[in-house]
Amino acid sequence: MKKILSGITIILIAIINFSGCSSDSAKKENSNPEEKGALVEIQNLTSSEYIDYLSVMGITKPLKKSNLSFQEGGVIKTFRLTKGSFVKEGDTIAVMDNEIIKSGLNALKAQHDLAKLTYDKQSAIFKENVNSEFEFLQSKYQYEQVKANYEQAVSRFGKTFICAPFAGVIVDKFLEVGEFAAPGMPIVDLMEIRRIKVEAGIPERYALVVKKGMNVLIKFKDNISPDRQGVISFVSSTVNTANRTFNIEIEVENTSLSLKPEMIVEVLVQNKKYDNVVTIPDEIIRKEENGYTVFVAKDGKAVKKNIEIIGRFGNKVAVKSGLSVDEKLIVVGYQNLIEDEKITVVN
Repeated sequence: MKKILSGITIILIAIINFSGCSSDSAKKENSNPEEKGALVEIQNLTSSEYIDYLSVMGITKPLKKSNLSFQEGGVIKTFRLTKGSFVKEGDTIAVMDNEIIKSGLNALKAQHDLAKLTYDKQSAIFKENVNSEFEFLQSKYQYEQVKANYEQAVSRFGKTFICAPFAGVIVDKFLEVGEFAAPGMPIVDLMEIRRIKVEAGIPERYALVVKKGMNVLIKFKDNISPDRQGVISFVSSTVNTANRTFNIEIEVENTSLSLKPEMIVEVLVQNKKYDNVVTIPDEIIRKEENGYTVFVAKDGKAVKKNIEIIGRFGNKVAVKSGLSVDEKLIVVGYQNLIEDEKITVVN
């Protein structure tokens, strides 16, 4: 029994000694830990060209648009081209029932030809002094009267056709064959869409900046089309009193017909161009009471910098002052940093 108690006592002593050693070892390790700061990633700052854009919303419009109609009243006889058709300038689109006008035109043409023949003969023999001046003048004035009536009939007959005043596409049709069309009543809607224009309103404070001939960038929602370059083709001379903007127009090629009228687009007008400007990601900037701030890495610490900005484009911000080339901008792990906090760069 004494041997057993002696053995247990030895084991307990060994355990106590081992625990003491472990504790001392842990204390030594904890007393000299490797000091690590907040984990961050940095970006070395460089300078580049920066273009400050004025961004406004615009709407695509057809370059040309016209509601076509007959100039004579009557019943529609036929449509040679219909909705969705592409037409060339001068193509006949619709024809009115013009048989009565055509018959009158044929009769007047016969009178015209006879009057012209008579006038030519009377003119020839008058030069030879065969007939009287009265007979010559009578044939002349009769011919001129018939000619005027004939030309009027030709004009009326031409008004029974609708022809395309420009190349484009028929986007709508308002009447059908057999329906009566009054003079001036819209029959078809014709648009030129192989080239379109973008209309946008510019705030009046940019009246001295935005000029005709300036290059612009046009961006489309949901990436339905690649960005397009365009040139301002029109700048309004007046300001809209309702929203204090003036209108501009930009012509854009649309040979692929991927763009439709009335689409909403973003119009980026070049405001100013800068050389050797530092640009940084927009999301890392903090807005504080004294302005905008960012953090840079210096000597293993996070240093807060106050900055002034020129402008924003996309997700980039151009910095006017506060940062310089080759500084190490903290771009990851900046959210909870404080001034002079120790940091560890992991990239």
